Formats: sequence, structure tokens, C-alpha cells
Amino acid sequence: MKQWLAGLEPRGRKLVLALAGMMVIAAGYYFLIQPLAQRFEMAEKGVKRETQLLSWVQENAAKIVILRGANGVKPAARNRSVSQIINTSAARYKLTVNRIQPKNNKLQVMVDHVQFSVMLQWLQTLQLQHGLTVDVADFRRENESGFVKVRLLVSQ
Repeated sequence: MKQWLAGLEPRGRKLVLALAGMMVIAAGYYFLIQPLAQRFEMAEKGVKRETQLLSWVQENAAKIVILRGANGVKPAARNRSVSQIINTSAARYKLTVNRIQPKNNKLQVMVDHVQFSVMLQWLQTLQLQHGLTVDVADFRRENESGFVKVRLLVSQ
């Protein structure tokens, strides 16, 4: 390669070296700078989406607290158990309850891969229509945007 380059005229040698330099710069841009810029843009969009979700959750959490204090809360049906209420209402929302386990006069309920908004609607139904109380709610974000894994502690 050096012999071939040395065999060129000085003007041609400069041209070849300039072209090689431009190729190195172009490769650096396409293989390093452009992918980093795309990932940065995706991260910014993700932060914006999560910020919007957080503000929506905060708005709706306040509404739930306000509605919980309303006088229209119906007590749970006396002829149905809490687990029956949970299973039938979950079926209405097309939720799959993975496990219901008794724990200190309460029920531990686990639901995997559910849309966060659907879960909030279901919790609102449990509290307002069936008079159940969610004592503990543990939400864990899943890989898919907007979906969570939930562990609840529910009592009557």
C-alpha cells in the first residue's frame, strides 16, 4: 500500500489521503455520532412520555381520593366473598388475576402485565362499587410502556 501511494504523483497522493480522511470522518459520524444522537432522542421521548404518565397518575390519584370520601360508597355484597368480588370484577375488566392468597384477614392479589389505566379503573370499581379497601398497592413497571405488574392487599 505504501509503495502504491509512494508511486503516485504528489497531487494524487494528497487527493487519496484527503479522500481517506473524509471516509474516516464519515464512518465516525455514521457509526458513532448518529446512533448516539438517535438514542438520546429516544431517551428524551421516553422521559417525556413517563412525565406525562406521572402527571396523569397524580391527577387521577387526587380524583380517587375525592371520590373515596363521597357518601355513595356501597358496602360489599354480604352473600359474596371478597375473592368472588375480585374475580368477577377482574373478569369484567379482562384482567387475569395470577394469585389470590389470604394474609392476616386480608387478601393478597397479584396481577401481571396489565395496563396501568385499566388497573386504576378496576381499583376504583373495587372501592366505590364494592366497598373494598386497597390497603397496599405495589406497582412495578414492565418492559412494555404503560404496563405494570401489581401486588395488592385488599380488605373489606
